[in-house]
Amino acid sequence: MRQVFVNPHDKPVRHDLGEDTGWVDLRPKLSVGDRSLINQATVTGKITTRRGDKALELGQLQLGASYTQTLIQAIVDWGGPAFEGVPCIPENIIKLADDVGKELAAVIEDLNPDPEEGSSNPTGRNATSS
Repeated sequence: MRQVFVNPHDKPVRHDLGEDTGWVDLRPKLSVGDRSLINQATVTGKITTRRGDKALELGQLQLGASYTQTLIQAIVDWGGPAFEGVPCIPENIIKLADDVGKELAAVIEDLNPDPEEGSSNPTGRNATSS
């Protein structure tokens, strides 16, 4: 059966970074609320553009903010030699080495595939004829 709700108590998925480094526990599935926070992190502030004589405020696009917020939403714990004495909190998640962040982001993407990619029916709804 397809999972339609995300339970915050679902068992995390452990990703091994290597014996000398440690492991990171990831949420097995992101929720609509998580995705909303990720999208909210992407657009803040303001961008202005001109149409005729009027300036329109469109928001400020922060490239990379969604990447960071995705890691913050998905990482629930870590351990091992490299993480000794470092609490798993957003302030430390953003300090992860970029190669580690990219590795974890790839795992998160695999756990949360985009339902619209490769689909001829992006809504996921069944078509009915009348």
